[in-house]
Amino acid sequence: MTLLAEIQTHCSQALIDSRDDGAIAAAVNAARPGKVGKVDRAYFAMWAASTGMRSKIEDQATDLASPLRDAALACRDVIQGAAESIDFALTDNVTMLSAWVALGHLTQTNADKLLALATHDDHCTIDQVSAALNGA
Repeated sequence: MTLLAEIQTHCSQALIDSRDDGAIAAAVNAARPGKVGKVDRAYFAMWAASTGMRSKIEDQATDLASPLRDAALACRDVIQGAAESIDFALTDNVTMLSAWVALGHLTQTNADKLLALATHDDHCTIDQVSAALNGA
């Protein structure tokens, strides 16, 4: 959906006609749910420790027969500094997270908490609203 379409969906015609770009941006931003992206290593490590996943990651990483071994090794690599973050905008990473839930090693509640850590504001600016309304 384009920003202009969002404006038309979430703002009254009176608000659009007022050209109060700040109020229009606020109305659009209030309707945006946020954008799923990266969770930084430190936050991932704290989440893993607080949910009991840190030990499960280690256990699965060392279990040669575990279907979660590759995912666990990747998680351990992140915790140990091989990557700065995990990007949940990537389908493969969401699939790996879902596998932990499907195999009973992670609750859906805790998976949702991790995805919440990876969700960031996706706000439009006043300048973007002005450009959208001016056809730029």
